[in-house]
Amino acid sequence: MRDEVSTHQHGPDGGLPHQTVKPIAKRLDKIIDMGAGPAGGCSITAHVPWMKKHQKLIVESDLPSLQTRLALQQLILDKLGAAGYVYIGMDHFAKPDDEIVRAQQSKTLYRNFQGYTTHKNCDIYAFGASSISQTEDVFVQSVKKLSDYYRLVGEGDCRQSAACASRMRTSCGATPLPASCVT
Repeated sequence: MRDEVSTHQHGPDGGLPHQTVKPIAKRLDKIIDMGAGPAGGCSITAHVPWMKKHQKLIVESDLPSLQTRLALQQLILDKLGAAGYVYIGMDHFAKPDDEIVRAQQSKTLYRNFQGYTTHKNCDIYAFGASSISQTEDVFVQSVKKLSDYYRLVGEGDCRQSAACASRMRTSCGATPLPASCVT
């Protein structure tokens, strides 16, 4: 079993509004000094304010330039690599003795909609507004609006707002469930 520090993913958060290389370098040094376990760099990979209403609150000029984002990515690769972390993929790193590294080396590493995992086809149960659960056959999302979520929970109603058949089961993408399964 991992110790408390390594059970949580720590990350330098490269690519968020107002970020520059110098503060991220300091944060990386702290992560390395802590001996943190899995590390992930977070970024806004899809700034789509026309689709995601909340992203309209982000001032586009506050986001790092492409040059800064590339410098942040290189800094993260260099510092974590020099500290002995193994690059897992995308923005994930882990210590050499971590189970996720062993899974990568033995080609038993998987990805689900939440990231990398050592468990293929495991069920994910999520709770809260807009949370997404996954079973072998179905993705289910709870209601997105917090006030609706609180109201439904208060009424003892645990229906979900959306569900679709898993893409793993179809060749042409997700297939909606029958109307009787979706509220």
